[in-house]
This record gives sequence, C-alpha cells and structure tokens, in this order.
Amino acid sequence: MVNEFYPFFQLEQENQSAQNSTSNDSSDISLAKLAVFGNIIQIIGALISTYSAILEIEQLQRQQRTPQPAQQPTQPPYQNPYEERIKELERQIQYLTKEIEKQKEKRFPYY
Repeated sequence: MVNEFYPFFQLEQENQSAQNSTSNDSSDISLAKLAVFGNIIQIIGALISTYSAILEIEQLQRQQRTPQPAQQPTQPPYQNPYEERIKELERQIQYLTKEIEKQKEKRFPYY
C-alpha cells in the first residue's frame, strides 16, 4: 500500500519550517535593530561624558588664567574664622578703655 498523502504532508512540514525560518529571520532582524539602538545610546552617553570632560578642562584653564588674589597669611588649621575678628574687637575695646581713662584723668585729675 502506497501512501498517496505523503507528499502533501511533506510540503506542509516544509511550509512550517519556512514559516519558522521567516519568524526566526524577523526575530533576528529585531534583535539586530535592538543592538543597533543600544549602540546608539552608548555612543550618546560617551559623547555626553566627553563633553563634560571638555567643559571641566575649559573651566580649569579659565581658573589658571585669572590672577589669584594675594594670599592672606595662613592661619593655623585649628583657628576659628571668627577668632581674628574677636581679637580685633578686643583690641578696639582696650583702646577705647584707655582713651576713656585718659579723658577721666583730664576732667578729674584727682580722681
């Protein structure tokens, strides 16, 4: 007995494998497009990083070109920034106290 339907089944299997091949090709194309898109995003990130480095270099160059103000005498690291101001105020108070004493002596010489 000869199976007359065999060639039809075989064609159907070939059509299915062709459809699978087509779907595999389309998924491969989709994966390739996705890879290209990922590479584009990576390139954009690298460009942003490079631009940031260029801006930093330009800023450093500008800082080097500007004249630096005369540096104040270095303060010990433990000194409070208000300490100098407090000392100056103490000196002024002492000066004013001496001036008041002088004025008292002039007005009241026997006091």
